[in-house]
Amino acid sequence: MDHWIGTVLDKLKQFQIYDKTLIIITADHGEEFQEHGSMTHGNLFQECIHVPLIIKLPSDSVDYKLIDAPVEAGVDLLPTIIDIIGIQKKFPFEGKSLTPYLNLRVDRKFREDGRFRFSESLSNADENLYRVSVLRNGNKFIYTTHFPTVDFSNFRKNDDFEELYNLDSDKEELNNLAGVTSPELKVLKEACFTFIDNAVNNKKRLHNYEKDEFQLTPEQLQRLKALGYVK
Repeated sequence: MDHWIGTVLDKLKQFQIYDKTLIIITADHGEEFQEHGSMTHGNLFQECIHVPLIIKLPSDSVDYKLIDAPVEAGVDLLPTIIDIIGIQKKFPFEGKSLTPYLNLRVDRKFREDGRFRFSESLSNADENLYRVSVLRNGNKFIYTTHFPTVDFSNFRKNDDFEELYNLDSDKEELNNLAGVTSPELKVLKEACFTFIDNAVNNKKRLHNYEKDEFQLTPEQLQRLKALGYVK
């Protein structure tokens, strides 16, 4: 990975556009190596959802800083890019621009802003397995359940499992606190189930749209099969 990123950067410098280019390096997920008993990816522990986020601004100045911030690359990057390149925002974003942190001249310890940060996971091996995690104020709730995730119908608690971890004192997520009633657990659970309700409703609509209005070409279907996304 270092080699190929270096190749891209070298080309940008060769074309003399490196200093004018906004470069963002991130990932859709991490990888697990038996930290919690399995390999590859699929769980919602930090080894899978805590991914790199490196931003090089379009400037010839060298100013490195480390921002200790629990951001959501999936939703925070779009408003950040819009801010950096100077496009006027015409509608609200779910995410939050990171430019206030990029403009700081020194490293800064991030102050928690109280936002809920969600992740979800579907299993290729078990099409009924569904996981959601929600993180706030250093506490992380993980909810695992089973229901027909192919069409997101008939959601119900079924063989569900709850986990709660304090990432400040338990970075490896080994001490499950879900059995201890706490105000933060209640808040995280409510946020989690609201997220699931919204996800189920949205994916039902998307599934019906794809089924009724959208047809993959044989070439598109073959590409998805090659990637392992469809059988």
